[in-house]
Amino acid sequence: MNKNEHYVVIGVDSEYVPVDSHRWADTKGQDTAFYQDQMENVARQGGLITWAHPHVELREPTIWGTRQGILVGVELKNDVVGKGWNTIESHGTNWYPNAFEWGTHSSPNAAPLACSTRSERGGP
Repeated sequence: MNKNEHYVVIGVDSEYVPVDSHRWADTKGQDTAFYQDQMENVARQGGLITWAHPHVELREPTIWGTRQGILVGVELKNDVVGKGWNTIESHGTNWYPNAFEWGTHSSPNAAPLACSTRSERGGP
């Protein structure tokens, strides 16, 4: 979403072409692609969406995506997050405590995810 949520698309087929990545519009008629159209496109191409590093409040795009069954997970923790991004420190690490509530509020089927968006050169 433009200056807000960061969604990760997974499992799409080879026909999927991203449009306005990281810049989906909140409403139709803006300069970038409308989020509902793009989420539906992901679903048509066999994919799912997760909400990575949920440092902004729960908003309509996430609620809509989970209720459609397209957005299926919310990240709790990753290897990169630190203080100051709506995280708390617990057990020696920073994580997103609101992810539990947001995931279950928007859909009982949204899974909490503990993962990493970190990529390293020369990986496996």
